[in-house]
Amino acid sequence: MARERRGTPGTSTAVAPEGHLASGWLAGATDDELAATFRSVSTLPLDTFMNAGGHLVDLPTRTIFNDEYWKGWLPRGLALRDIFTRLSTGYAKRFWKQGNRYLGETLYLDGRIKVKHSLEEFTLDRATNDLDPGTYILLRYTDPVFEHLFYDVMKAPTDGVIVYGGYSGRFPDGRRGFTGVLMRRYSFGELGLRDHEELFKAGPRPRGEALHGVWRLDAIATSNHAVHVGTVTIAEADGQTQVHCEPVATPDVVVPSFLVEHFTTNSAARLLRELRVVDDETIVGTWHTEVSPLYARFVSASPGLFHRDREKGSRRYTLRHVLTKEVVPEGLKRR
Repeated sequence: MARERRGTPGTSTAVAPEGHLASGWLAGATDDELAATFRSVSTLPLDTFMNAGGHLVDLPTRTIFNDEYWKGWLPRGLALRDIFTRLSTGYAKRFWKQGNRYLGETLYLDGRIKVKHSLEEFTLDRATNDLDPGTYILLRYTDPVFEHLFYDVMKAPTDGVIVYGGYSGRFPDGRRGFTGVLMRRYSFGELGLRDHEELFKAGPRPRGEALHGVWRLDAIATSNHAVHVGTVTIAEADGQTQVHCEPVATPDVVVPSFLVEHFTTNSAARLLRELRVVDDETIVGTWHTEVSPLYARFVSASPGLFHRDREKGSRRYTLRHVLTKEVVPEGLKRR
């Protein structure tokens, strides 16, 4: 049976396959892989889940600690339908303590939609439903429309990672729908809009020669995740810095032709103005543009690459992108 222990300190440590708590692996894991990780780890106490605010960048380790909220990832390959369609536009969770109560909220659509929660720790003496004996964190949905319809069961193997199962029905007899992951500590490969903004504000403009090379081009989509959109080659030719973009063959979102054209030019001066250097391997950029009404309607109806300015009546959209330097084999360099 279940014994509830609200806010009880603990000393659990994680036991997981090597590398299975790395942010890059978690962000790209399938539902089965995340479910296996969930079963293999134990949880830190509930107090560890609370957000204290703050945003830190560790350049030597290329790591971000964003304690404003826990950024959410759905498992790779999950069929999106119904409620999952909303999740695909990006979500995050934030937790805090109020008196003796542990509370939280899930944030959708840049925080414009908020779903309220309560949290509590519980321990199972024997297997219950699909849960093994052990200690877990229960997240309840407290808005009347969702109460008793959904709940999450969570574990935090580290202070930067939460792995959880999403259930429909009443606790503890609900049906598991998927296994997701929340992170507040992750690498540059998992950065989102807030992280991009901080890196852009802190970075200097690049010098022309610093751009030379082959770069992976990612864009921060409206899902708040970086998606691969192409490869950019920058080289000196005829006394000018020339830029060429090769779009990815099978993108996760629609890549409009004008984006490829923007990153293909005989003069890099325009591009230099929108870029900021993070380190030798990473450059972030912000591109403001007006897009066609047709593409604007598409962006508003589905996850996309361009974020609309919030000023009423504005037709301006912004692309926030990341250039990551790729290692080119010596044989290709000489060709």
